[in-house]
Amino acid sequence: MKEPQKNIKSLTDQYFRLKSNVANLNSLLEQSRVTEQKLVVKLKNREAKIEFLENEIKRSTVLKDNRDKMVEAISGQLKEACSALNGLQEIFSAKERRGIAFFNAKKKLNAISGDVNRLSAILSVNALSSVSYNQVPEKIVLKQEQYVPVSSNGVQEKQYLCDFFDIEGGAKEMKIEVPQTEWEALQRGVLRDYGEAFMQYCFGGKIRLLARKHMIREINKTNLFLGRLKAQVSNRKCIIVGNGPSLNQHDFRLMRGNFMIGSNYIFMNREKMGYYPDLITASNFLVVEQRLKEFLDVPVPKIFPFYMYNLVGSHDNVYYVNLNHISEFSENIGLWASTRSTVTFFNLQLAYYLGFAETFLIGVDNTYTQSTKAEGKVLNQEEDDPNHFSPEYFKGLKWQSADPDNMAMVYTFAKKFFDKAGRKVSNAGIGGALEVFPRLDYKKALQNKGKKLEILETPNVKRVIVSINPDLQSFFGHYYQLDLKMADLLSKQGDGFVVLANKSVDLELNAKFPFMLPLFSEHSYVLGIRKIEEGDVERLFIKELKQGIAFVKETFPDAQSYEFYMYCGAYPHLRAISEVLDSENQKETVRGGCRFHVHVFYPAFESAFDRSSKQQAEEYFNRKDFDQNLLLYAGTKEFRSHMKGKHGVDLRYLPCSSTTFTDEELQFNDKGGFSRVTVFKLFCFVHSLENYGTSSIFRRYGFSSIPPWELVDCRLPLSCSFW
Repeated sequence: MKEPQKNIKSLTDQYFRLKSNVANLNSLLEQSRVTEQKLVVKLKNREAKIEFLENEIKRSTVLKDNRDKMVEAISGQLKEACSALNGLQEIFSAKERRGIAFFNAKKKLNAISGDVNRLSAILSVNALSSVSYNQVPEKIVLKQEQYVPVSSNGVQEKQYLCDFFDIEGGAKEMKIEVPQTEWEALQRGVLRDYGEAFMQYCFGGKIRLLARKHMIREINKTNLFLGRLKAQVSNRKCIIVGNGPSLNQHDFRLMRGNFMIGSNYIFMNREKMGYYPDLITASNFLVVEQRLKEFLDVPVPKIFPFYMYNLVGSHDNVYYVNLNHISEFSENIGLWASTRSTVTFFNLQLAYYLGFAETFLIGVDNTYTQSTKAEGKVLNQEEDDPNHFSPEYFKGLKWQSADPDNMAMVYTFAKKFFDKAGRKVSNAGIGGALEVFPRLDYKKALQNKGKKLEILETPNVKRVIVSINPDLQSFFGHYYQLDLKMADLLSKQGDGFVVLANKSVDLELNAKFPFMLPLFSEHSYVLGIRKIEEGDVERLFIKELKQGIAFVKETFPDAQSYEFYMYCGAYPHLRAISEVLDSENQKETVRGGCRFHVHVFYPAFESAFDRSSKQQAEEYFNRKDFDQNLLLYAGTKEFRSHMKGKHGVDLRYLPCSSTTFTDEELQFNDKGGFSRVTVFKLFCFVHSLENYGTSSIFRRYGFSSIPPWELVDCRLPLSCSFW
């Protein structure tokens, strides 16, 4: 073999050996990763077991201490009783008995009587009344299981070792450690398994599931409260109070009368401030968990994230918002908000939503003394707390480390939105390291002699609007944008809002759209358009719609009216809704302030699906007992004329050019308002719900009168801004 050929063969052999070695190394690396993941899970489970054992030791110690105190108290009483008995024994000794004469018998009997009374008094005292007991820790029920998400095609996915703790409503809180690359897949699995009944919140290695009926009820209650509050504070300045050490340098007497938002343990500063803030917020689970009773005892409204509901519960002066941790600024916290890096970021979104022209920060120092630079690491504060206005703030408690750089970043996000809206945010605090906002002297900017705000009691939701949308299943679901914009509008109007959606929901929709109940098993076209055997599908739609009605009434038991709206309803939908209205066992549930509004599907489209609805239409519209609680609408004048001529039915005219908003339609105009088509569609929907006070709504947003609904190309003022 020639030399060049030998060299090539040698290099080739060497290449394949190296390739084989690389493959082996990759295999070993993957094995080590798997091993590492298993070790992490085992370590986490071991930590849970250690916590369990430590709790058992605490229980045993406290029980032993309490038992010792009881023994000591009873022993003392027995000693006194023995002393009294000894006295009696001496009186009745043989010597005493011999010495008793007739004339001194009365004296001895009196002595005996005195000692007997003394003994009786000793024994009548509750020896344990003075014992101070330590509270025995609740017994932890530790149950280790394997959670196996099942995909949509029924295939079991990867198993995860979890420590489960039962929580309200039959859901579970999962303490679990998984690699970051698998976290989203696990979330989606949990959403598939629990999403129909529960809203999912994931943070800090835990998955918390909140019953949707609680969530929808509470968020509508919160929106009603915020709407009333917004009207009360329109002429005030807003102060967002931090908890930094610099807070001790301010004179809060000068700030009384401004609207004040505090956070976390600000109530510990009540004596120095002279009053409580008007609102207190908290977004960190550890913060609330460790001083829950103190939070609830503070006589001012509190705002918490929904992922604390299972801990805190429902209270008159506690309100919940749909909080997540994404790096975005929300303009409507009635839908969602972010608490990324700091609760002050959420407080800025709250101030923005309430509409303050001027917002001032006090005590937001943005500096921390801590053992790590990482954000979110749980630390034990054994010594005095140097990071807050009181050394007792976190002393003896756990807290999570902060990242001032990340905080400054989200403050920058907030500043952009305030600047764009022409509103001011200033740092009026003394000292600290927060330089994102311009500084002001608080004594000049915030001096106010006004009275402290008296926040009115929040009434119940009186009116509920329900969107029947079997197609809403993802971020781009059927007319998702319409439901989203209606939620945005109605959350500010004080009306309740629920979307009866498809059972298939995704993470994005779950995070930012809290009003939905995943209810329907099939899309609307399965019942309304396709040429298929519909008997079972129609029965299923009726069954699920009844469940939705019951859910809405259970969630809002005090509402006076319930308006159900369905866009693009076909004749089978009308037949099903009519049966629900006529159902004997539903009369108590459905009737009484409950109406349905259905935008009827235009039958010309049905030729594309090879199905004629002529017979169905004749059967339905020839009914003599057409239900007055079912109002029908036509999207075009041609269809309205067709229905009137063909079936003698005069549908209401409610023009709507498409089932979703295009990107162009959703754009803002140059004056900050929504485009003409967007405003037109939304007000068409509002106008379809009678007794809504439509005239006043239009005048509020810049219309001189109600637009001419018979004109499809309605000329709405481009300067109209929705909010």
